[in-house]
Amino acid sequence: MRGILAFGIFLIVVAAAILIFGLVPPTNEPIGEFLAGFVCEANEDPQLISDSTTNQDLIYYCVDAAGNRRDISGWVIGALTVLYLVPFTAGLAMTIYAGTMLRRRQFEATLQHMIDTGQISPQSVDIMKGMMQRRFDPYAFAETITAASHGDLSSRLKQLDEALDKGLVSKDEYDRAREGLLRNFTQG
Repeated sequence: MRGILAFGIFLIVVAAAILIFGLVPPTNEPIGEFLAGFVCEANEDPQLISDSTTNQDLIYYCVDAAGNRRDISGWVIGALTVLYLVPFTAGLAMTIYAGTMLRRRQFEATLQHMIDTGQISPQSVDIMKGMMQRRFDPYAFAETITAASHGDLSSRLKQLDEALDKGLVSKDEYDRAREGLLRNFTQG
């Protein structure tokens, strides 16, 4: 995972370099002429011209032997934009994925350490894993507690209190889970 994270960051840095060296005048001249070479016909040469009469500082042209110019600035800027967005998007996706997976591994290692040192019970771990997997469902945490714990209502509420006291759940999650436990107890 660390390799994916490092490569994702590398791609973001490459994208930043393309942005800086590709779109900021005057450093974009070699890159622009290189890209223009793909658009110009065999009898045309790429040229970069500074035009003070327009709003554009630099305009890329394909110029033929007769001196006729064809503006290709839009194509060059579009190509530079794509050359920036591809590594940036890939790097961002890789970084988010790797960061998420590393965080999950860290969470699981912390849980295992807490079990090994006797700070929490394996039942509490099941509760926390269920909470992490079903975080956006308001009653899922209570259902997870009900499924993970085979004790009576008082033991379930004690486990929930323990999770709150140790900072494993927020006050909002605690309130929703407690409400769900009480509702399940009265219904079932």
